[in-house]
Amino acid sequence: MTAAKLRGQDTLAPVGCLGGRGALHIDGFVQCGREGGAEQLAVRVELAGRNILVQGVHLGAADTDMMAGADGPMIHPDDVARASLAGVESGMIEVLADDPARFVKAALAGDPARLYS
Repeated sequence: MTAAKLRGQDTLAPVGCLGGRGALHIDGFVQCGREGGAEQLAVRVELAGRNILVQGVHLGAADTDMMAGADGPMIHPDDVARASLAGVESGMIEVLADDPARFVKAALAGDPARLYS
């Protein structure tokens, strides 16, 4: 959607999903989304002055075809959508959709050295 179309909307909340397997390995769980999170932050900052909410939804892994055969806890995609919509209604710029996402968020708030010991 172009910037001009964005400005013409009464209600708009672009949502980006950040999660899955990738950059950070903690106790057998792998979390990614750091690069996407940085891009999303830049878009959020740019659109904030236009009163457009840009939401990031963090999750460990969703039970989708793409994750078929993968081990570990998975959230149902419907639960991710419900969490995101509740967040949009509350004006939340960040939603932590499941326990793995909450664990990683809490771990990243501490001393990063303990993640690698």
